Amino acid sequence: MQEFVLDTSTVISLLVVTLILSNEYYKRVNIQRPSIGHFNWRDMILAMVLIVGVPYIYLALPLWAVTLIFALIFISLMYNSISPITGVYGAVLAIALVSVQYFLSSQWLSNIICIISFASLGAIFIKNGLQPNEVAAFSVVLMVYDIIAVFGTNLMQQLVNIMVSQPYFIGLRFNSAMIGGGDIAILTILVATTMKNHGRRNSLLMITALVFPSFAILLMTILYNVIMLLPYLVFATPIYLATYYGIMARFATKDFSLVRSF
Repeated sequence: MQEFVLDTSTVISLLVVTLILSNEYYKRVNIQRPSIGHFNWRDMILAMVLIVGVPYIYLALPLWAVTLIFALIFISLMYNSISPITGVYGAVLAIALVSVQYFLSSQWLSNIICIISFASLGAIFIKNGLQPNEVAAFSVVLMVYDIIAVFGTNLMQQLVNIMVSQPYFIGLRFNSAMIGGGDIAILTILVATTMKNHGRRNSLLMITALVFPSFAILLMTILYNVIMLLPYLVFATPIYLATYYGIMARFATKDFSLVRSF
């Protein structure tokens, strides 16, 4: 159990690094908007369908095909993150890191690849039109899906077994502790939403709030002396909603007081 506590603490630290980097990426890196327009509800519905359906596709494919798909996903995500900074050299660096990981299967290199890959996700979604209410609805739907997938089926356990058996783990992992890439992606979007609408100080407050569930999960593990597969968004989504709309209420109060004083 002591080893698991250490492993979980390492993953929590990596999650904090990922969210802070994502926050700074949103603030400092200029991302060009695509010509296809803004994200809307139809895009959100399509994303939900993909999130629900893709795990079943992975389970149906041979391991070599899953490995190839994961490699292409990471190359694409890393290129999106690096190219605004390095230009065309971003593709070379992305391919190089993914190729080295295939031969090394290193946990640390895998985590570095994941952190780079997810750094730009929040900025891409939010800067291209995703609204706070859409983000909130998206996180609630995924929370319900997580509950069903984890407690109602063995889908997530099967998916985890596949991911740990090949070089590319979509998520942060250290030995027996891990957090999935879907959860990390949503967390980066939640942080970017706060950054866009309420500034850096409140986005750092949101990061603190979103990391808190990991300590709650760790405490549950210690108390029950058993390692459990738990859906992170079940804990993070209510905290996000309470924190975000609490920040909104505080801003609204400040604005109203300014109007009255004027």
